[in-house]
Amino acid sequence: IRGGKWHLAETSQRFTAARFREALDAASRQSVVGHTARDEAEAEAITRAVQEDGDTADLTVRRAGLLFAAEHDYGGHLGALVFRLRFADLFDVSAANEFARRKLKEKRELARRMRCARVEAARARAAPHDTDVLLEGRFSRFWRSDITRLTELKPEPLAEFDGGMAALGFRGVGDLVARKERDIVFRVWLSADATTYGVLMAKRTMYLGQEFHTRFADGSLLTTSRGTSRSSAPASGLYVVERPRVDLSTLHDRHQWAIGRFRDTKGMVPVVLGGELVDAAAFLDDMLGRIQQTREEETP
Repeated sequence: IRGGKWHLAETSQRFTAARFREALDAASRQSVVGHTARDEAEAEAITRAVQEDGDTADLTVRRAGLLFAAEHDYGGHLGALVFRLRFADLFDVSAANEFARRKLKEKRELARRMRCARVEAARARAAPHDTDVLLEGRFSRFWRSDITRLTELKPEPLAEFDGGMAALGFRGVGDLVARKERDIVFRVWLSADATTYGVLMAKRTMYLGQEFHTRFADGSLLTTSRGTSRSSAPASGLYVVERPRVDLSTLHDRHQWAIGRFRDTKGMVPVVLGGELVDAAAFLDDMLGRIQQTREEETP
């Protein structure tokens, strides 16, 4: 350094002062939000490299033409990546590139292990069910089950539910487990006119709720529940009536009232539901799929 300026006496390869100044300027801008590619070819190279770099793969990188921007890039990782791509002919960046690849490999391996751990945990808490698949639905897989295999449940509420459903003229359809709700057993009954499913939900140590479900000719679904975290979503054809702290007979009366209300005000007519367990699984598959879609649309 002479007179406050750098004087390069020798470099590993020849490059111009203008090129070197460009590299210094790029290095000083690594922490900025936006970076502009030189041309379309470099933009495509950046797009590919972002997904193969351990520091940028987890960033939200957006492209608008030749401009790239990364949210919350506090470490300036996108700028460093652009630098390595643009000035690889001037500087030996092979070690940095190898470090980025190794870091990405380690992240992917950690993510794989975490997925495996979640799968094992889900299997461990899964409700007991048959090994043969009952239905491979669009949203979930279903198996036949038996709610009495949940040996930690108190038997009295189950007996009360079964007795109440029989008194209402329903007949038992069976028990099933859905992969998306694999710790829950659904006990399903069907009304005498075959337009309503009555469902009891339970997991290993507790009963979760009682519901009545009906489908209308336009595809809409009506649920009347003693307690649910769901709400109506007319755009998805889901209608929910909640009546907590009522007995099973009153809950059924309220469901019948809602069916009549829909018929009188909207001209919506209930359709006949299937009487086999696979039919109930298909109904639940449709309902669970719509619920999931609604939640995804509501998530910002």
